[in-house]
Amino acid sequence: MEKFYEQYVIFGPRPLTFEMKKNYEKNLSLLKQFQTAGDDDKKLLKCLRQLENEESVIANIELRLGNKTSCTTKAIWKYYIEYLRDKNPILMLEVYLRYCRFFISDTEMIKEYRNEIERIEKFQAVFIFWIDTIEWELDFGDLRIAHCLLVKALKIMEIHLVIQELTTKEIFSKYFDSCK
Repeated sequence: MEKFYEQYVIFGPRPLTFEMKKNYEKNLSLLKQFQTAGDDDKKLLKCLRQLENEESVIANIELRLGNKTSCTTKAIWKYYIEYLRDKNPILMLEVYLRYCRFFISDTEMIKEYRNEIERIEKFQAVFIFWIDTIEWELDFGDLRIAHCLLVKALKIMEIHLVIQELTTKEIFSKYFDSCK
């Protein structure tokens, strides 16, 4: 990074602004912190909190979760879920899905996962995650709970289908035509 910076200073198309220099210094410091963190997950999480770029945070967490020693660190998974909660709810549900399949005995997280599915369902269809949680119950849980979840998911799907039917172009066209 330092060599690229030096090359830009010498051969760059424009002179460096004060902001560019400050940004470089900040990122250089952060890079050194990441390098110092090494395999220490707590230090990594501290570094991640300083990143402002969402893609960088996600890439670094995914990279760490791909590491055979860190993939079992629940703190990283939970930080990732929390980080995505408001930024990217669908990706958050995907992370919950992976977490619950990886840590099968963590029933508290499966409950949180289902609560998040219900919360997000109010804004967008997430039926695939209902299917996943039903499959989880069939594979690792209780058949009665799987049945209850299936009934709940079907009711939600029915509501979505009714809404879809009620909002067809044909139904709204008479209202739109009257506005012309």
